[in-house]
Amino acid sequence: MSKKYLLLGGAGLLGSAIATEIIKRNEQAVIVDIPEKILHKASRIGGAIYRGEDVFKKKALSECIQEVRPDIIINAINLATIFSDNPEEGYTSLIKFYVSLYAALVELSAPVHYIQMGTTGAGGLGFNIPFTHGDKLEDLPIIHKAAFSGITTSLLTMLSRSFKSEIKISEVKPGLAIFADAVQVEQIEGGGVAATTDGGESGPYTYNELALLTASMGFTTADCIARDVIAVIEEKRSLRRLSTYDVTEILNATIIAPTKSDEKRRQHLMKMLQKQGGAAAVIATGSLGPPSITRDLIISHAIIAKIPVSVDMHFFASLQLEPAIKATCTYIKKTHPELFAYLEKECTYGRYQVLSGKFKKQREAWELLVV
Repeated sequence: MSKKYLLLGGAGLLGSAIATEIIKRNEQAVIVDIPEKILHKASRIGGAIYRGEDVFKKKALSECIQEVRPDIIINAINLATIFSDNPEEGYTSLIKFYVSLYAALVELSAPVHYIQMGTTGAGGLGFNIPFTHGDKLEDLPIIHKAAFSGITTSLLTMLSRSFKSEIKISEVKPGLAIFADAVQVEQIEGGGVAATTDGGESGPYTYNELALLTASMGFTTADCIARDVIAVIEEKRSLRRLSTYDVTEILNATIIAPTKSDEKRRQHLMKMLQKQGGAAAVIATGSLGPPSITRDLIISHAIIAKIPVSVDMHFFASLQLEPAIKATCTYIKKTHPELFAYLEKECTYGRYQVLSGKFKKQREAWELLVV
């Protein structure tokens, strides 16, 4: 008899990959996501049932679980990202979510396996984040995500101790960046090209952004993580021997790390991004924050390409005479006007001089930013 899965946040990058794996196994998949995401889903997964609901609204989660009565609930909503955006309010909201989940599982009064798709918040990185570029560490979104990911793990541990064996609680925690294994190409006004890959809630990434991020954070694809989730459901075990009492050691051992196969797929994806982008490819979309990253990628491109620049107040305008920088500015002005305003102010000849002083034998813009 097939099992019924309830996928919260199932219309996103990771949720869709998990739903695809479930359907492949001839199981039932009910995908729940906010109505806007459901309505704008370009390609629905055949055989899956879609429900447009916001599970953060009062009683919505409980009502959804009661109506579907699933055997397995997979929550693919990136809670750490959502709630860390406004840490003070987010802390209370995250606790309320898990209190409401506890009440919903009690009300269900039936065997169920709840799996939370977690995150480390910082991929495979520690506090030694290599691309902060002078930004205060405590102000970086990545630090807040990491803090909220820890809160999530603690609350899940508490939830797991709230029931007997009929309700199982699990968390799958990838310690790397997750992307789609595909390239999207968009023509930019003026002849440029935006060749990007989907980073889920992180947004579209260019070649330079993907290369810089994954040089230290690690990389995998959504379909690989989906198969890891199935392994948890099927209770596949590893042979690792761990210290009985060291929580940090056990966490590090269970956090998903990149494999040799992941590295091969990363290299292939980067080659495809370069090939489909061409000479006038958008350098950065602004998806990799803070905004200083986008600024420095643009200026680094100018340094490595050895384009002539103005040393006065017209410096930023002189950068935009180069095709790739022009395409980047056109793209960002349309998609992130506030970021473009930042670039107008912060792309200065002074910063150009600082980055030029770091230049040695780097061949690509992102390499100049690696510490």
